[in-house]
Amino acid sequence: MVLTASPGSNGIAEVEFPEAVGTDPTDLPHVACYRQNPDTGSWWVVGDGFHVDAPWCMVVFEQQRWRGVMFNLPSGWTAAFVVVY
Repeated sequence: MVLTASPGSNGIAEVEFPEAVGTDPTDLPHVACYRQNPDTGSWWVVGDGFHVDAPWCMVVFEQQRWRGVMFNLPSGWTAAFVVVY
């Protein structure tokens, strides 16, 4: 499944994964993160943040649900989380 979000003014985009993804904190879903350039429509892979200003993403387990979070996303860009479970 692909879940998308726009960043807030802080450059953070978040999505809550559906319950079907799982509620076990020891059974992580497989997630790939992308950001979409609004000028070209192209999608860029987002990693784990090699530089403090670079976009990066992670998954977190909160309140019995998995969430995807992307940081340092430029305004106007779209975050996409590809989730395999």
